Amino acid sequence: MLLARVDLLRHRLRVHYAPHAPQTLSAWHASLGAALVVNGGFFTPEWRSTALVVSDGTPSESSYVGFGGMLAVDARGDVTVRALAETPYDASEPLEQAVQSFPMLVLPGGRIADLRSDALVARRTAVALDRAGQLWFIITPLTGTTLMRFATWLASGDLAIDVALNLDGGSSTGMLAGPVDEPSGMPAFIRLPTVISVAPRDGPTP
Repeated sequence: MLLARVDLLRHRLRVHYAPHAPQTLSAWHASLGAALVVNGGFFTPEWRSTALVVSDGTPSESSYVGFGGMLAVDARGDVTVRALAETPYDASEPLEQAVQSFPMLVLPGGRIADLRSDALVARRTAVALDRAGQLWFIITPLTGTTLMRFATWLASGDLAIDVALNLDGGSSTGMLAGPVDEPSGMPAFIRLPTVISVAPRDGPTP
């Protein structure tokens, strides 16, 4: 596993959406100059997100209804990961940043989601909150895993995960951190229209 823990008191999240100009993760990392960049949610062959994206307060596309989940940053800067079946999206919410994806891996309270019917092995990306309120981005190895095995590992491991959402996987899976000229991590295999960036709160906005 490749793991990145984000101290939300010291860092801020932004969502970047460019369906007309998708880039490789390396190009996103270089152009943003962020401490960390990770892939976002699913998208169509035309590079449009399959669900709601909110970038700097501007919403695009439509919300999933009755399934999936959402990573969101509200107007106060509070970060949440939630199941849309339990807490649906409301268009009146004052969201500054958001990415929706599916399925939920771990439901609030550390409950493993029902993923028994999905036996596909693939690379995976997850975003999660632990019981201490720390944010995690987690990438599986190149050999991949099933969603159920991934969810079980997240819920039963020593990270104390409270809730976790599956982001886009397979060839989209990627996370890069560190200096632009020598980043560490795992690049995605294809261009991406949506990424999530992390930067220090006292630094320049990526």
